[in-house]
Amino acid sequence: MIGPDGTVTVVDWPWACRGPAWLDTALLLVNVRLHGGHDTEALLRRLPLTAGADPAALTGFYAGLAGFFTDSARRPPPPNIPTVRAFQQAQADALLPWLRHRLSRPQNAG
Repeated sequence: MIGPDGTVTVVDWPWACRGPAWLDTALLLVNVRLHGGHDTEALLRRLPLTAGADPAALTGFYAGLAGFFTDSARRPPPPNIPTVRAFQQAQADALLPWLRHRLSRPQNAG
């Protein structure tokens, strides 16, 4: 998409919609968590789009996402995508300990 000022915005997903400004960063951090090497809590506090986000909203988002991945991973794979359930399980396995950590902190603090 090209904006009135000539800026280009690339949309690379089929159901694009508006959401909280921090959402894409929060989603990316799930993969950072999965592959390791970085303190995702520190990144949440430091990155511009997540630093000001309500910690309870982030925790709630991660809880919903963990539930989605956990439930989806138990289903049979869809035709022609045999690895999607393993991917979803890996995402759930990365999220659940992080979620436990976030829930153990006072007031779901980041």
